[in-house]
Amino acid sequence: MIKGLLTYVLLTLSVVGFIGCDNLGDTLSDVDSPQSLSPSEDVKNDGFNKIILGYEVKFDGRQFNGQQTTFSYEVTRSSAAQASPNYFFLESPTCVDAPVAFQPTQSASMDTDGGLPGIRWNSPGISPGGTTTFSVTYVGDIPLGSVTASLKVGSSTESVEVLGACKGIPNLVNISGSVFVDAATVGTFDANETGFGNVTVHLLDVNGIVAKSTTTAADGSYLFQVAPGVYSIDVPASTSTGDFNENLYAYFNSTSIIPLNLGLVSANSSGNDFGFEPDDATITSDLKSGIIATQTETAAWWSRAFASAIKGTGKPTYNEIELEEFLGEVEELLLAEIFQFDEANLLVDALTILSRPIRSDDELLQRELLAAELNHVAGLGSTSPEFDLALFAYAESDWVTRFGGASKTMGEGTLGKTMLRSTTLVSAYNDSGTGSGSGSLKRGKSD
Repeated sequence: MIKGLLTYVLLTLSVVGFIGCDNLGDTLSDVDSPQSLSPSEDVKNDGFNKIILGYEVKFDGRQFNGQQTTFSYEVTRSSAAQASPNYFFLESPTCVDAPVAFQPTQSASMDTDGGLPGIRWNSPGISPGGTTTFSVTYVGDIPLGSVTASLKVGSSTESVEVLGACKGIPNLVNISGSVFVDAATVGTFDANETGFGNVTVHLLDVNGIVAKSTTTAADGSYLFQVAPGVYSIDVPASTSTGDFNENLYAYFNSTSIIPLNLGLVSANSSGNDFGFEPDDATITSDLKSGIIATQTETAAWWSRAFASAIKGTGKPTYNEIELEEFLGEVEELLLAEIFQFDEANLLVDALTILSRPIRSDDELLQRELLAAELNHVAGLGSTSPEFDLALFAYAESDWVTRFGGASKTMGEGTLGKTMLRSTTLVSAYNDSGTGSGSGSLKRGKSD
């Protein structure tokens, strides 16, 4: 299949040039756009096959496995009339770190040829009419460029440019941003907000064609590395992959312009962010009806679970060790300001939040949010971790914005619109499951 794709690219090479694979791709055929990475004119005009002292040297592809990039070559000796080569040399350019592997390993070593660093295969033993495959592997997603290949046969040495690792390509630019939970609903990403993970983001070229595609990291961030050009960015509502995009658009409303037209990008471009706020009515309705299926328990249930474990009475659902592990995971979720428990008294500290009489808005939200995050880390939440975390991110952002700083703040704020939304959403999440609780949104019960 690779060879067929290479043939296609070769036919169009004179028009569009060559570019590197996108960060999801695995072969040379994953093209970015006509304005993308171009190797030297010598390579571009002459294609994949080069003749060196009668030997055919063919570039056989670039493959990225998610961690390393391998460039492969076939060297063919046409007949017995040709002398056996003394060595085959392939440049390892300075735009990449030293190779982590090369094949074949026999009689191969790092060396120089004509002042260039690279791999020299001494006496490679190519039989008459036979072909030997050579490859070199580097750490990272290394774009396509052009390198020097050399053969020595008898007393003759010849060098040509072939497709290879990164050398000779234009300067690259970074295009970055985040897909974030917009707690403030103003379309800008601030320090008290966090992102949606596993969201597919497309980079479109000047013709509106997808040039690269990636998914956001757990914090909602994404990055494209491309040649300068005219681009726009899209967060598609529907994709064919197992990402969060469909649920994102089903349960959250955009607060940003999508797609975002960047125009000509000639330097690094950051802050290309896309905000989404919860669709309260849809989320609550689908939690209540079971469309969003959970096994969550209420804050009161978790209060009893902690009290039982601490006192050692009854038959605790979770023992002290399990609850301590849950609290450790809660501390690591999203924003750190809200839940940092007293390490000497973890369970009592958490029980206080879950069971104390509610005297302020922040205590109410903190109680419901702790119960929600306990449900999540205990495996009782929805089947979509991204959905759960998005709800928590919205509520955490709201809490930090209003009560900031240390956790368990005792301030008496007025319950504003956003605070009400946050508390209502996480309460509905806790109260909707098929667990042993009996909240108002339990399926089959009246409102």
